[in-house]
Amino acid sequence: MAKNGRAVLVMAVLSLVAACAPAAATPTSTPRWTPMPEGELTTLNLNLGGEPPTLDPTLATDAVSQEVIVNLFLGLTGIHGDTGEVIPQLATRWEVSEDGLVWTFHLRDDVYWVHYDPQTKEAEKKRKVTAHDVEYAVRRAINRRTESGYVWVESFFDGVKALDDYSVRFTLEQPAAYFPSIAGLWGNYPLPREVIEGFGSRWTEPGNLWTCGPYMLDTWKRHNRIQLVKNPHYYDASNVTIDTVNFAAVDEGLTALHMYENGDLDSTRVPAEDLERVRADPQLSKELHVDPTLSTTCLATAAFAFNVSKPPVDNRLVRKALAAAVDRQKLVDTAHKGAKIAATTFAPPGVFGSPAEDPNFEGIPFDPGRARTWLAEAGYAGGEGLPELVLLFPTRGANELAMEFLQQQWRDHLGIEVKGWGEETTEQWLLDPPHMFAIGWNADYPDEHNFMLDFCHPTEGLNFSRWNAEDPAAVWFMEVTEAAAIELDPLKRKALYFQAEKILCEDEAIIFPLWYDSWLWSDSDAFLVKPYVERAYNPLGQGLARWRVKPH
Repeated sequence: MAKNGRAVLVMAVLSLVAACAPAAATPTSTPRWTPMPEGELTTLNLNLGGEPPTLDPTLATDAVSQEVIVNLFLGLTGIHGDTGEVIPQLATRWEVSEDGLVWTFHLRDDVYWVHYDPQTKEAEKKRKVTAHDVEYAVRRAINRRTESGYVWVESFFDGVKALDDYSVRFTLEQPAAYFPSIAGLWGNYPLPREVIEGFGSRWTEPGNLWTCGPYMLDTWKRHNRIQLVKNPHYYDASNVTIDTVNFAAVDEGLTALHMYENGDLDSTRVPAEDLERVRADPQLSKELHVDPTLSTTCLATAAFAFNVSKPPVDNRLVRKALAAAVDRQKLVDTAHKGAKIAATTFAPPGVFGSPAEDPNFEGIPFDPGRARTWLAEAGYAGGEGLPELVLLFPTRGANELAMEFLQQQWRDHLGIEVKGWGEETTEQWLLDPPHMFAIGWNADYPDEHNFMLDFCHPTEGLNFSRWNAEDPAAVWFMEVTEAAAIELDPLKRKALYFQAEKILCEDEAIIFPLWYDSWLWSDSDAFLVKPYVERAYNPLGQGLARWRVKPH
């Protein structure tokens, strides 16, 4: 597996992970919507948090672009919002060969490419979406001249071929039980070759674009707003109840909050500095939710990892002591004013195989007494003789408060001082990682494989913790994650990933999860949602086809 694409994300963790952060937006006037005649159309007004760099599925690597793209196109597979399991979408079914290398997907025959004219407001059926469109899209993504940001995902393909109009075959270089989740990524969305070759880089402009998803592109006013309209030829159009979606491209949280209060937005993130006011407001407090899943395509966890090659944290008892001395709930309450969800696992809820919501998974709970016992068993009773420890952590906004809180917890419960480094020392960290360092990981695809093997595996993953592959615990971890990678039974895969998370976050304390994130290292996961909006969670992006806007 190529790792460069993901490595860039991790290296950038202290300046926000690009794939999870909103794209930069140029300050402009506040978007204003053209009101529709009352009773004629159902409209939803949302904020993207920035300007999407692209609407080309092959090129999109940021959450803002993906937020729009998932509503314009249709992937082979989708993700169930409650279970995290892969479900049919463009593909109605699929099968895999006995050796796990060949996957064949069978497509619907009632999905059309539709051209929408923003001037006439007419939607024209062009032709059916076929397996050839999937093959073209995948080959385009694999082609490095395309400069696809997710070319690494496709790097383990040995081949892709349309067997007929409605069957496509993927041949892999190695077995991958998680492949159906990758098949549904935007980089594998079918694309209309004739439009791309006809318009070049302008193929995604309004009036040029062909779409096959629940919505069509009406307006794209750069750094201001995007308007989508319902696709009347969508195969499931009868269940799409929102006719118009207005996306604002506002990157200032306070501006978006004011738009919400003025009735110009139906949902928005609440900046941390405004939480107290919102909680005190008799109406806004009823519309407040703290939930990372209310955001975008981001499935992320903020944590700190140990450099297990550096004494004294090469001793697992020291690592476990440091972890048990931290009250994660009090951490998010103090640093983030309760606007985060405390984490126990590295993979967040919504990722297939994550035991985040399994009551049997404990991780390392807050237990100062146990923490002191572990530290004493490691030979450092009361912190005596413990070498100075260093923690590298973001120091912007609430994250600075979080680092100070961690330092105080270790001071209070273990009697030790931990030196804090800010992001200005990132280059030094890359050369010589300190004892502890902040990490953040946003799912490239919603499967535990992306967290356990792609990130943590001592030989196949990024392994920033420098976990020795010859360590017996590492050997066991590798065996478990490698078995899960090829296990086709979903229940058995979940059981294997339960073991992997337990080894990583509990038994060996290689990684200590702090909180689940929507945008890595953001100050707040608090959202306001109008009472007439019924949201539907989708780990691969906010598929608005399932949302509802009640009469109001």
